[in-house]
Amino acid sequence: MKAFPLLYSWSTYALTSLIAKIFNFERKKMLRSEPVNPLNVELCAVLERALNFMHSGNIKVIAPTIMNPMWIGKALIQDGMPCLNPSIVRFYSNSWEICMKDMNNHTFARNPSSAAKRVILYNYGPCVFQVRILL
Repeated sequence: MKAFPLLYSWSTYALTSLIAKIFNFERKKMLRSEPVNPLNVELCAVLERALNFMHSGNIKVIAPTIMNPMWIGKALIQDGMPCLNPSIVRFYSNSWEICMKDMNNHTFARNPSSAAKRVILYNYGPCVFQVRILL
């Protein structure tokens, strides 16, 4: 009976670790009164949706216009495990980069959609959301 909840912890460890890393990085910037990177907020929202899908299995949490070009939407539905497109999200030994140049090749770059619109508007205001749209 104790093994079943541990299965979720084991299979979602990469997502929860990355969400915590992004959150802590942005939280430190907020404490220093530096602006929040809206792309990191968006990536965190995508990862949280993926985590929600892995726990609930509800396909409605997948935002296909933003998650499929990042590969994570289709990967979760087809394989059950998350995967990120390395041409959009690049990981280094202790950091990450969201590549807008490569994101421009995808359809959602011309018609931006957001997995984090409500979160950004509620926590940071319309100015930060408009910056995300303009990037």
